[in-house]
Amino acid sequence: MAVPVRRLKIVVPIALGALALSHPMWSDSDVAAAIRAADGWWLPLHLLLIAGYAALVRLLWVSSVFARAMLVAFLVCNTAFLAVDGIGVGLLAATDPGEADRLWNSALVSALANLTGAMWAASLLSVAAAQLGEAKTKVVTIGLILTWVLFLASVPPASVLPLLSRLAAAATGAWIVYSRGAAGVPAALLVFAAVLHQHVGAEAALGLLLVAIALAPRPAPG
Repeated sequence: MAVPVRRLKIVVPIALGALALSHPMWSDSDVAAAIRAADGWWLPLHLLLIAGYAALVRLLWVSSVFARAMLVAFLVCNTAFLAVDGIGVGLLAATDPGEADRLWNSALVSALANLTGAMWAASLLSVAAAQLGEAKTKVVTIGLILTWVLFLASVPPASVLPLLSRLAAAATGAWIVYSRGAAGVPAALLVFAAVLHQHVGAEAALGLLLVAIALAPRPAPG
C-alpha cells in the first residue's frame, strides 16, 4: 500500500534527521579511522542520504521557478558531495587510508561542502518565500536575502560569526509570524532551518525536524 505524500512529508525529513544523528563524528583529520570505527555503516549511510535528500527535494517542490532552480542546484551539489565525501572516501579507506584522508581534506571536498550548504540554505529560503506568495512583503524579502548573505559570510574561511545569520533568520521568521499569524509558521520554520548545519549531528537533525514540522499537513480552516 502506497504511503500518502502527506505522511512522507513528515517521515522523510525525520528519517534524514535520524541518519544525521547516526553519522560518525571525530575531531581530527583521520577520516579513514572514523570509517573503520563505523563498522560497515559509512557506505550504506551515505547511499541512504543521497536517496533521502532526493526524496526531500521532491517533497519541497513548489510552483516557483526560482525555488525549483535552487532545489535542483542543491540536489546536484549534494549528490556530488555525498558521492565524493561519502562513497568515494569510504571506498578508498578500505584500500588506501592515506589517500582517503587526502581526498576528504582536499579543496574539492571543502568547496563541494560549502556549495552544498549554500544551496541548501537558498533552497529552504526560496521555498519559504514561495509559500508566502503575494503575502511576502519587502521587509521579508530583505530579511531572506540578508539571512542568506550572512549565512554565506559565516562559512569558513570567512570570519563572520554564524550567530549573525541565525539572528537574521530568527528576526525574519518572527516578522513573518507577526505579519501572517499562524499561517506564517511553516515559512518561519524553514527560514531558521536554512541556517543550521546540514548533513551531520544534532544540529542537522534539528533543522530537519523543523522542515518536517513545516511540511506537516495542517487542518483546513473550519
